[in-house]
Amino acid sequence: MTNTPHILDVLIIGGGVVGCAVLREVSRYAVHVALCEAEGDVGAGISRANTAIAHTGFDAPPGTLEAQLVTRSHQVFAKLCAELEVDTRPCGALMLAFDAADIARLGEYQRKAATHGVLVEWVERAALLAERPYLNPQVQAGLRIPGEMPVDSFRLTLAYAESAVRAGAEIWLDERVEAIEQQNTTLLVRTSRREIQARFVVNAAGMAAAQMANMLGDTSFTIRPRKGQLIVVDPADAPPIDTILLPTPSPTTKGILITPAAHGNLLLGPTAEDGTDPSDWATTDTGLAQVMAGVQRLVPELRVTQPITSYAGLRSVGYEWDGQAYVPAQDYIVRTATNCQRMLHVAGIRSTGLSASPMLAVHVVEQLVGMGLELSAAMPSPSRNAKTQGRKDAKTQIRANVLDLEPLDTQVICPCAQVTAAQVRDAIHGPVPAYTLDALKRRLWVMAGPCQGARCIADLVLLLAKEHACDVSEVRKHAIGSEVVLNQELRTREQENKNQELPRGHPNQEQENKARDVSIAPSHAFEERCAALLAQIGETELTRGNLGIPGTRPAGILTAGGALRLLAATGRVPGLRAVIVGQAQWLPDLTELLELAGMSVVVVLPEIAEIIGWLRVAAVRKLDGSQVVCDLVILT
Repeated sequence: MTNTPHILDVLIIGGGVVGCAVLREVSRYAVHVALCEAEGDVGAGISRANTAIAHTGFDAPPGTLEAQLVTRSHQVFAKLCAELEVDTRPCGALMLAFDAADIARLGEYQRKAATHGVLVEWVERAALLAERPYLNPQVQAGLRIPGEMPVDSFRLTLAYAESAVRAGAEIWLDERVEAIEQQNTTLLVRTSRREIQARFVVNAAGMAAAQMANMLGDTSFTIRPRKGQLIVVDPADAPPIDTILLPTPSPTTKGILITPAAHGNLLLGPTAEDGTDPSDWATTDTGLAQVMAGVQRLVPELRVTQPITSYAGLRSVGYEWDGQAYVPAQDYIVRTATNCQRMLHVAGIRSTGLSASPMLAVHVVEQLVGMGLELSAAMPSPSRNAKTQGRKDAKTQIRANVLDLEPLDTQVICPCAQVTAAQVRDAIHGPVPAYTLDALKRRLWVMAGPCQGARCIADLVLLLAKEHACDVSEVRKHAIGSEVVLNQELRTREQENKNQELPRGHPNQEQENKARDVSIAPSHAFEERCAALLAQIGETELTRGNLGIPGTRPAGILTAGGALRLLAATGRVPGLRAVIVGQAQWLPDLTELLELAGMSVVVVLPEIAEIIGWLRVAAVRKLDGSQVVCDLVILT
């Protein structure tokens, strides 16, 4: 921790879409502003997993701050995304009614939309089925909402942050707030790395917002998680769905959506599961089945046999103290702390943070001015550099051999997303640098395609290590503790070193043996065996998403091809206790290679029921309910 406190006008806690939008808005003025984020990247919490729709606010509760900010943001969203070079898909939405009760509620939503000034259109059954014959024939009517728009939510959060950095703001990652103390004219904030004295603090900490408030003794609200599970599918495996489809919400749920995402895939979901554990990001068999049941109610012929992936996101739901108990908040919680006029809470934003973010940021600045922050005239936000092209041109070539440790700039190292090594390097050294695999995924969509990283993970690890001048064993999937490979070299390489050490007393003994000790290259024979098995595997392996395995998404889940590429390219093991899943004919060869490298294959299972662990794999649950402790799962 640094000894001299950093002096700020405004500190923002939380690097989600709301926190980054506020940072950008504040950075337009001549003030010293910074943002601290507990995770290793912006957008790594609530903002990383959602349906990524910029809503019109047609269904927002009338008279609320939420309704005001979402509808106002809708008016500027398309222009903002164009300025920030954020991909959108202005495809609109269709809300479908299937019975008389639905039709009555559909009319209520039509009237509510009119109250908010949002354009909607009633569509009769015949027109619906004529336009989209794949819809459930039981549909009775629909409400078209032309303004609903899928957005690249990862890019939006990052673009807000990059714009702020270009304007002079600072972003501190891996900085968890540990204490906040009220002083005479400032708040003293202690993080894991520094002390900060800030005149004003914006609490945009998402799921941790109540914890930040509690540090100042404010217990006026709490935050509880609402989990949403989603499935990602290739649109080629579905009917030609070109608009967001959603059921008419019931009194208890908004239902399951089908969303053509801005990046091209179809998103199915989410569920809405109220819980108490803010760290529960796991998918479940029950939740994924609920998604598919909801999808087939809308489009019966959409049957997913091999999804790209599935995931779960959390929404922060506010509960306010009424003197006796915490009750659901009826609106966003945007107010100063009960006992401190220098902290502004921006909490309980639920699922509309992305949609409200442009004008919510403006509203927060207005509140800060009311709290005493002096601002000069606003300056235009710096223009964003052209979207990273990574010097990709007609000479782009497919990366043929992962064992070449220096990928050329023009080599495509992610075949699914057609991303070159130059684009990866540019993302690593961007205004908000990418330090982890997940950070690269959010910026470039690497590891998000059909192979889920099996073909590019080794190159990405090598590039992160080289560009950040660190050892490959320090490269993380996401948070500290999620390192992709361990600081343990292959046993074959250690044995080769031992066999080839020069005899004691040889004049070059010390220099030669030291050179071998720092090398990460495995033995040539081991490389050849890996290459031979990779050729045998080919394109036949299935990913965790293909197999629909529920659970969490920690480091240590690899396909056989991904594991072999990591072993051969890094010379380090991705785990010590492996569970192999599958029944491929080449499993004996794989098992032999893993054990030769120094890993223990605990068990080979045809199927598993769940993956357990947050930072790294901790165990798998078998179909009979029992668990197997491991730190690596290899899918075949």
